[in-house]
Amino acid sequence: MTATTTPATPAVAAADDSLSGAGPRRRSSSAAAPLLLLAAWLLATLGVRPLLVPDEGRYVGVAREMLRGDGLTPLLDGMPFFHKPPLMYWIDMAAMSVFGVNGFALRMAPAVGAWVMGAGLYLALRRWRRFPPGSCRRWLSIPADWQSLPP
Repeated sequence: MTATTTPATPAVAAADDSLSGAGPRRRSSSAAAPLLLLAAWLLATLGVRPLLVPDEGRYVGVAREMLRGDGLTPLLDGMPFFHKPPLMYWIDMAAMSVFGVNGFALRMAPAVGAWVMGAGLYLALRRWRRFPPGSCRRWLSIPADWQSLPP
C-alpha cells in the first residue's frame, strides 16, 4: 500500500501553526517591538536634563513630602495640594523608594504617561491603518499623511 498525502486545508494549516507556536506568538512579539523600543528610549533619556523650575520641582516636592508622610495626602509645604491626580505622585514615590532621589526616579511618572500615550497611539494606528507591526516605512509615513490633509 502506498500512502497518499492530501493537501492541508487553510483551517488545518492554521491549527498546526497555532499548536507549534509559529503563528500568533511570532506576530505578537513583532507587535511588541516598537513598544519596547519606545520604553527603552524613554528610560534612557529620563535623567539627561535637570528638573525644570517651577513645575517639576513642585511636583517632586509633593512626592517627597508624601514619601515622608502618610503616602495618601499630597502636601506642598505642609498644605494639601490636590492639583494633580495622586497616581502621578504614587508612581514618583515608588520610583524614589526604589532608585533614590535622582533625576531618573523623579521623572518616572511622566515616562510612564508618555509610554501609555505612545502605546495607545501605536495600537490605535495599527488598528485604523491595518498595517503589519513590522512595517516601519508606513509607520514613518503617517506624519506625511497628516501634513497632506486640507486645513
